[in-house]
Amino acid sequence: MENQRVLDTLMERLSSGEISPDTALGDAIDSLTFIDIFLDLEREYDSAITLDHVVACKTMGELRALMDTARAGLSKSREEEQ
Repeated sequence: MENQRVLDTLMERLSSGEISPDTALGDAIDSLTFIDIFLDLEREYDSAITLDHVVACKTMGELRALMDTARAGLSKSREEEQ
C-alpha cells in the first residue's frame, strides 16, 4: 500500500499544479520510486501496463495518460465479463 500512496501523492501534485504534465519523470521521482510505481501500476491494472509502457513515459502527463488508458481498458474488460 505504500507504493499506492507514492503514486497518489504524485497524481495529487500533478492535479494541484505543484508539478505540471510537462514535468520530466526524472525531475519528479528517483529511479527506485519509478520501479515502485511500476510495480504498483502492474498490480493495480492486472498487468495491463508493462515496464516498456512506463519506460516510454517521459513526462508526468504521459504517465497519467497511460494510467487513464489502462483504467479505461480495465473497466471495459470488467464490463464485458458481466
